[in-house]
Amino acid sequence: GPGDAQVRSVLIDAISSLESTVCRQALLDVMPCAMPVEPTELEEATQQVLVTLRQLLLEDSEALLPVLGCLSLLPLSRKGRAEAWNVALASLPIVSEADLPVLSRTLLCNATSQDDAFRALEALRTEFELLQSTDDDDDDDDPVPFIAHVLVAAFQNDANG
Repeated sequence: GPGDAQVRSVLIDAISSLESTVCRQALLDVMPCAMPVEPTELEEATQQVLVTLRQLLLEDSEALLPVLGCLSLLPLSRKGRAEAWNVALASLPIVSEADLPVLSRTLLCNATSQDDAFRALEALRTEFELLQSTDDDDDDDDPVPFIAHVLVAAFQNDANG
């Protein structure tokens, strides 16, 4: 309702002006609560938030993981989910192995079609195989346990968070 728009506006202003990563993370964690439920209001709210998140990523590359986490939790319009999915897919080669659960959740939660979901899984599989080929400590060539571990961690974080 109208309160959501006011809270969202304050959050957007604060996220844009803060320099502390910890403070931004806290505000990004609250952002999903300030999104409208009504589909008619969702498109405008999605665009407002995505503009802010895009700007944040341009200004601070260390904000990538908090932004991806926020994108995995935000109720977005279909168009917004497609943009979030594209950001996550483009981020796959640059995130650390420890950040793959957040990225995986963002990819899978924002897939707008079955084709997107399959492309996301294929991209994740490729990334896991690349990680595994550079890991000298592990002689096991099967990426399935690692993929399962990342996906379970992603959804456990979602259930606990």
